[in-house]
Amino acid sequence: MSDIDIHPAPVIGDVPLVDSAWERNRAYFRQHFPEFLERYVGKFVAVHDGRVVAVGDTFVAAAKAAYAAEGYEPIYIDEVAATPRPMPRVPTPLRVVGKPV
Repeated sequence: MSDIDIHPAPVIGDVPLVDSAWERNRAYFRQHFPEFLERYVGKFVAVHDGRVVAVGDTFVAAAKAAYAAEGYEPIYIDEVAATPRPMPRVPTPLRVVGKPV
């Protein structure tokens, strides 16, 4: 048998998995959600560069206003609701390995 050197794993601090503009906009939305509940309940809010750039009654209305104001940039849009809507269930086809489709 040969000698094996065992080294400890390197210590890596808190590193965000993704550091994108969209993720930063999403984080801003979540951080300011309590304030949004007071002002925009039932509306869709668009966030870009740490600020609200558009508000609309529907996702599409908020998106159109936000992209018209900011251009085609990473913008986070979400609904401000006291209780979130349930996630839709989207069935996917089942494929059994080894059998023809």
